[in-house]
Amino acid sequence: MEETSERQPKNPFRGRLAFVGSGVMAEAMIKAVLRKGLVTPEQVVASGPRPERGAELRERYQVLTETDNAAAVRDADIVVLSVKPQVLPKVLPDLFARAAARAMLERGTRGRIVNMSSNCGKVGYPRMAAYCASKFGLIGFTQALAMELAPAGITVNAICPGWVLTPLVQQQIDARAKREGIPVEQAQRDLLGEKQPSLQFTTPEQLGDLAVFLCSPGADNLRGAAINVDGGWVAQ
Repeated sequence: MEETSERQPKNPFRGRLAFVGSGVMAEAMIKAVLRKGLVTPEQVVASGPRPERGAELRERYQVLTETDNAAAVRDADIVVLSVKPQVLPKVLPDLFARAAARAMLERGTRGRIVNMSSNCGKVGYPRMAAYCASKFGLIGFTQALAMELAPAGITVNAICPGWVLTPLVQQQIDARAKREGIPVEQAQRDLLGEKQPSLQFTTPEQLGDLAVFLCSPGADNLRGAAINVDGGWVAQ
């Protein structure tokens, strides 16, 4: 019986979970792991939030917060990266090369790294060159790191959402409605109809649930995947 027990993978939710980023996506994933009872708030650290945002997350979820990304991920078994594209060049080398992956290897942890990319990491779009470049690069980084860490049992995968009804997307919808002189509801339908065949927004909760799966034993052999959650957008 002891021999069988030793062959079983570690439960990835026994250690610390570090969420690098404090926006809508990161908060949805925090809510998902807490809602499912997979961790206690004391196991969760949100890294990089502005002081006021950090206070909001602490009050709302009783989680830990940290302003130093490297310090936040150093003791983490699971790292979820959800940051703005313009900070990726600064975050990636420090976060993974010097902190998260190295610490997991030193501890012998069967860790999890989940990167938030985008459908714009798979298909280019006009007037979005810099954003697409960052998201394409993040998928390439995910695949390369997944191969490097695979022998150690550390998985690295990416989530690629389409339209998610975040405050930023709502601003685009409102601007379109004003520009075209149409109701906001019609502007929303038109936006979805152009690209997202399901005609439904992907929800932050759906992204959180997918991140939970990627961190579970069921995803032990899922390596270097970039999973579309876009209502069929990229499949067209």
